[in-house]
Amino acid sequence: MRVLAGSKIYELTASELYEKIGAKSPVCVDIGTGSGRYVLTNARTNSGGFYIGLDPVPDNMMQNSLRTQKLNKKNGTINSLFVVASIEKIPRELELLSDVVTVHLPWGSLRDGIVRCDPAVMGNLRRLGKSGARLVIIIGYDEQTEAAEREKRGLPPLSRQSILGLSGSYRRAGIRLNTVSVLDNKALQSVETDWAKRLAYGMPRQMYEVVCEYV
Repeated sequence: MRVLAGSKIYELTASELYEKIGAKSPVCVDIGTGSGRYVLTNARTNSGGFYIGLDPVPDNMMQNSLRTQKLNKKNGTINSLFVVASIEKIPRELELLSDVVTVHLPWGSLRDGIVRCDPAVMGNLRRLGKSGARLVIIIGYDEQTEAAEREKRGLPPLSRQSILGLSGSYRRAGIRLNTVSVLDNKALQSVETDWAKRLAYGMPRQMYEVVCEYV
């Protein structure tokens, strides 16, 4: 598994990963983490948990990877990790590892796979979590400003009811879809990602929080 530490990438084995995690709980994996702001924020506020950010672009994560190194030295322990990988190629070291999996405002193939219930994407999401683990997705796209993108990628209109209608497909992937909540700009202010902060203080938008359980 390729891991970004500061500005360097190295290979980490499963046994080395389990040693780093030790007894820390919960183990959380943030898919498509971008800059890794969510990982850094939670690592700072909950030293007892272990937070893993996953993104295929190491440059996106580098600044906060450097910050977590300083945090780890200050605390004398490691409770965060940045993995260079995509949803299409989940490292086997992460399989059935997580207590919580998060996907915040995905785009590209990750977003498309979630709203279309693509078997490969949903299957890889399922591979990340233990039975009983939580999957929390915040997703949405604007029907007006992103109409061209929707049409280009063949994305369906989103609503609370349309997402709830995916529950059967989610269940076939081993994921129980429990609740769908509507998030406005004010609610997005509390989501600790760079993109969420930008959207929260921009034009009015409607996003959806989808809370699921691995079965």
